[in-house]
Amino acid sequence: MAMLQRTFSSMNPLTKRSVRGFSHSTLLLSLLLGGLVVNGCALFSPAHSKIKQGELVETGNAKYDGYFRQVHEIQVSSANWHDDHRNLCGPLLEALKLTPDAADVTITQSTYERVTLASKEVGQTRLDVVLDNVRLVAAYPVRASEATRDLFRSIEKCAHNEMLRVKSMRQMHGKMEEVMRSGRELENTVRSDLRVKGGKNAELTQDELKASLEVLSSLDRDAERIARAAEDFVRDLQRAVKGDTDHRPGEFQLPSGVAAPRNDPPSEAPAPPVLPKKPAPKEMKPVASPAAKPAPKVVAPK
Repeated sequence: MAMLQRTFSSMNPLTKRSVRGFSHSTLLLSLLLGGLVVNGCALFSPAHSKIKQGELVETGNAKYDGYFRQVHEIQVSSANWHDDHRNLCGPLLEALKLTPDAADVTITQSTYERVTLASKEVGQTRLDVVLDNVRLVAAYPVRASEATRDLFRSIEKCAHNEMLRVKSMRQMHGKMEEVMRSGRELENTVRSDLRVKGGKNAELTQDELKASLEVLSSLDRDAERIARAAEDFVRDLQRAVKGDTDHRPGEFQLPSGVAAPRNDPPSEAPAPPVLPKKPAPKEMKPVASPAAKPAPKVVAPK
């Protein structure tokens, strides 16, 4: 009963109002079934976790505070991960006259349309990408107008920035793996390190360590998804610049009114006419020579 009273007193006012109508036995059973009673102590870590609310955790221990500062810095930086895409490709959006909230498929399709028009000046185009080195190549670059040059520069800058973002997300993945490894090591030593300040402080710190690992694991998955999305976006830009109309669902499509080029196989030379076969010459048989006539008999005179 004392445990239940301590649990009830630790609730916030909104939670108290929601459970005030329950009997003590019903409330205790609910806590047990909900998994909120651990080792005889009622814990509401999901609601009270500072880490999950984006707050900095401070324990008074330099080793643990250093870890929690690293986690908090990653959380703060992750708040801008999804906005970076629009900021990095701002000049291209302006060149295409698109709003900042334009979808990737709209950006690549508009790029295809503009580059298709520009190809009448500069000929065939392609976007070369090697890591974060990006270059848009045209067959006749000297023919490009100033507007076309600005468009090509904005495409290069967007693709370059996106590849830098891929690199940054992959580096962040490595950093989070290292921080999570430190967090797991701290989980094994938290009780012995913080026993001076009592078991309660150790338990709270252990709960925050567990919450931090969950948060970092989720952010790690987000970083990998962002990196792959950026790589796919750059590949779509390459197809748009090259004029490649083959695409998977979700990639750019041909603008309305533009027919895809036909890929008919080259026409073959007409087959030579079939001439009637000449009859095989008849076998020539040797002609038999006439039989020699017997020589006339000479009769001697009597």
